Amino acid sequence: MTRLPCLGRFPASLPATLVASGFLFAQAQAPLPKGQVVAQVPCRTDPAQSYALYLPSNYGPEKPWPILYAFDPGARGSVPVEDFQGAAEEYGYIVVGPNNSRNAALEAEYLGVFDQVTNAIRTAGGSPPEIAQMIQRMQLSECRGQAEANTDTEESIAAERFVRRALVHTFEQARDALARKDFRTATLYLQITVECAPDSPNVYYMLARAYALNKENKNALAALRKAVEKGYADRDAIEKNADFEALRSLPGYAKLIEQLKKGP
Repeated sequence: MTRLPCLGRFPASLPATLVASGFLFAQAQAPLPKGQVVAQVPCRTDPAQSYALYLPSNYGPEKPWPILYAFDPGARGSVPVEDFQGAAEEYGYIVVGPNNSRNAALEAEYLGVFDQVTNAIRTAGGSPPEIAQMIQRMQLSECRGQAEANTDTEESIAAERFVRRALVHTFEQARDALARKDFRTATLYLQITVECAPDSPNVYYMLARAYALNKENKNALAALRKAVEKGYADRDAIEKNADFEALRSLPGYAKLIEQLKKGP
């Protein structure tokens, strides 16, 4: 089995590009697969430690490559690696996720509920109202409050990491769902994303697009209104976006455009 040197033994100051340039992989006993997530690659110096790994399909050791270390609170290394796989392939960097580094039980409790919700979305195992109730059980608003308190307690740290993890995962999953024209799934993931980042106009704009493409026009207009309330100001983008064509005849759309014409 291919083994990696144990990352934990490297000096903290070691540049990521030096690690990625071949030092990690040069002495591998067998070629590491490219363009796919490898769930478990043991450390050479400590086989009890392992990492999930993604190498871009055009990876080669002849040049330095940037490397992203992605941690999951439950030590599920492949989970964050899969989240970043598409971006890593597009922009050209390596992703590594430890399988042994885990956080407190509180974070695992958060992730247990999160996994239930995402599994229900992925398998269409619940109606939108049922999934909305499950999202409420995730207590993202409370977690944001704990994270923003910045008290440096175990609870605050766990909450902050959970919110960031949920934000990245659901945004990436929603983007992938939109790309494959699974608009229902995109709306469900983005409902979680806006709970993680309720002040982001771009997230609301993306949710409005997903709703519109799923023919939920009233919800789309409500999300678009929220995007404008939060600071989205690109009137031209809204008016030229064909995704919003069915919204233009709705009461409230013209008022929203007029509001943008006037400016803040």
